[in-house]
Amino acid sequence: MKQMVVIICVLVACGVFLTGCGKQEEKPKPKEPVTKEQVKQQTEKAADTAAAYLRQQKEEFQKEAQAQLDDMQKKLDDLKARAQAAAPELKAKWEGMINDLQKQEDALKKDLAEAQKDPGQVWEGFKARLRQALEEIKQGYDKAVEQFK
Repeated sequence: MKQMVVIICVLVACGVFLTGCGKQEEKPKPKEPVTKEQVKQQTEKAADTAAAYLRQQKEEFQKEAQAQLDDMQKKLDDLKARAQAAAPELKAKWEGMINDLQKQEDALKKDLAEAQKDPGQVWEGFKARLRQALEEIKQGYDKAVEQFK
């Protein structure tokens, strides 16, 4: 029995030794030099990818802005209807506020239409202005609604 254990241990040790001896370390292959053409292709690909991403972001923002403008128009239409039913002295005040909001919204719609034509560099600045203008219209609407209460 002891002989059997010794034989198994010797066989295992030989197996480990033999499998370890067969491996040779592979040397890393030298990298091929990068060519001017490869750099040009990769740069063009990166520029195309960046342009596609910018277009996608612009389109998503325009859809979001248009949805907000459409929602604001519905709210303004509701305010107009409520103002028509108001007492004459309040009606004139509310109509003035509503007209101001409508002018702001119309200007924003015009700006949004113009921004669709602009290149990416102009778009980033416009996007910030558009967000601010949307916020101002929302605040004006909230103020008008508050006065209707």
